[in-house]
Order: sequence, then structure tokens, then C-alpha cells
Amino acid sequence: MTGIGRAAVANPGLTNLLAEQAEIVAAQMIDWWYSDDANLIPKITNSSVKGMIEQPGQALVFIQEPEAQVSAYLRDQPIAWSSLTPLRTTITVDYAYLSAHKLDVIDEYEIKVPLLQKIGSTMGKKHSEKEAETFFNVCSTFSFLTRLIIANGAAGPVVKDRAGYLSDGTGGTYIIGQLSAMRTKFNRGRVPKNGRYVVVSPEVEEILLNSDQAVYNISGKTNGTEMERGEWDVKICGFEILVSEFITGVGTETNPYACLVGQKDCIGFGRRIQRVDLNVKLQDYMATGHRSLNYFGFGVLNYKGVGLWKVRTH
Repeated sequence: MTGIGRAAVANPGLTNLLAEQAEIVAAQMIDWWYSDDANLIPKITNSSVKGMIEQPGQALVFIQEPEAQVSAYLRDQPIAWSSLTPLRTTITVDYAYLSAHKLDVIDEYEIKVPLLQKIGSTMGKKHSEKEAETFFNVCSTFSFLTRLIIANGAAGPVVKDRAGYLSDGTGGTYIIGQLSAMRTKFNRGRVPKNGRYVVVSPEVEEILLNSDQAVYNISGKTNGTEMERGEWDVKICGFEILVSEFITGVGTETNPYACLVGQKDCIGFGRRIQRVDLNVKLQDYMATGHRSLNYFGFGVLNYKGVGLWKVRTH
């Protein structure tokens, strides 16, 4: 599934070794993508793409399970058969990014960790960050259903207090109440409860951490882990709280934080580390080059399970 190293060497055995190393690095990058806690994309999207990603502009097909139908039974009447046809949704691979670095021979000796591990983790991290940056910049422009856009952008000053309110001059808007309203809309749309999430900016997370929901768990007992370590041990209104610095907006009335609310199967994301080249000889440097090419694309599969929460904090 990945390209191989193309170093200019005459030894076939060494060529095979470099090819194997390139495959190892590509595998490390894929493992990092799925296993690192900081990478949100695999947690909030459906990556079950039908077929293989070959090039930018390619159409990716996502298969969704068909829904069964129920009809009234009529005695002595023929059964009305309905077809179970899987829903196919197509999105396009719109993005391609390259990570290319030269490593001077002196610097190579100073690296204290295994070189392959360093290259794989660094490239994997940067590719994932670019994917997240691109994803959150675009997702705020999705064609959301009007009823799934919630905002607290009332006119007047907004003051954050330590009870989780966003005061707007009208008595305040409780931030948890807005998520509760989104939960109701998701329930009305019969969106699966499993896999629901909300991705907020660090500033919105601060308000959530100071809210009553963070201080007390459902039993009414003090739950100190959120305040002490900033970790969420409970969901809020059924939504897992995730945080990304790539959420767009600045928290003002005209440019609020565009927080994404969704369910894991409702957005499709396809990506492929298309090629990895290691130890490329660079003509003008006493150095080797290391590069990787990543293709990806994404889109909405089910608009009923994708919402936008516009949060104004000042």
C-alpha cells in the first residue's frame, strides 16, 4: 500500500533492506494515526472506505448498512417485500500533502533514538496535524441542517462565571443546556447514541471544566479528576468531550468558536500514506532525504448526525 525507498545504490540486498525500512516507517505512521490519543480524526469519523486510495481527485465510496422496513400484516394477502439495499455515499480525495526533510550526516549521529522510529513518529504526527487543521477548517462550512445549528451569540456582553454560564445580559445561558438541546435534536433524528461527541476549542473546554457537570458526577458526589487533571471521566448529555486547537473562530459574536457535534459514522474520512522514500541521496548536501506523501478526503455521510455549536465567549 505504500511506496518504497529509492536510494541510489547498486547493492540489490541493500535496496531490498531500504524498501523494507520504508514499509516499516509507513506502518509506524499508520499505527501512530490510530493509536495516538491526540489524533481526533479516527475517533470522530468513519474510515471504512471501499477500495484503495490511488490518487487525488479519486471518488471514495462508503457503504452504510441498510435499514429494515416494517409494514402491516394483512391476512391472506401477499407479502410486500422490500429490498435491503446498502446506501452508497461518495466523497472525493481533495487533499495531498508532502513531508520532506534532509538530514545532515552530523545531525544523524546526534539523534539519540532509533532513526526509523524518529522519522516515522515525526512524519506521522505532522501529517495528522495537517489533516486535523484541514478538516476543522472545512467542516465549519458543511451544509448543516438548520435545526442542528445552535448558537449562544445573543447581543450584549458575555461574562464567563465559574458555574458554567455564558452571561449575555439576559440572565445567562447555561452551556450544558445548549448541549442538552443538541441531544434532543439528535434523539429526534434517531441518531445512534453510541459514538456521539463534541469537539470544542481549549477556551470552550475551560468553561466546561468550570461547570457544575465537571465538578459533580451524576450521583452528586464530588468528581475531582476533571478539575485536577483536566480529564473527562463522564460524558456530558451523552457527548464525549474532545478538544482541538484547530477549531475555527475566536469566540466573538461575529466569529464564534465553530464546535463540531456529531456521531462517529456520520462523517467519512479516507486517507493513505501513498509513498515513503528513505535515504534519498541529495546532490548538493552531505545529507540524506526522507519524504512521505499522504492523500486524504472527507465528507458528510449522514446530515442528521452532524451539528454545529457556535460558542461565543466574549
